[in-house]
Amino acid sequence: MTMPSSLRELAAVCGQLAILLVEEAKTRSDLVRELFLGGNQTDMSAV
Repeated sequence: MTMPSSLRELAAVCGQLAILLVEEAKTRSDLVRELFLGGNQTDMSAV
């Protein structure tokens, strides 16, 4: 099964986007965790 170059390029772009999203999710999970902790427990911000 041979794919046209446009489909191959689209697949490559999707792959790169997926990697970027995973990397960003790793960094953002820390921010989200801090936001949830800061919002639920105000005394956590002093630590």
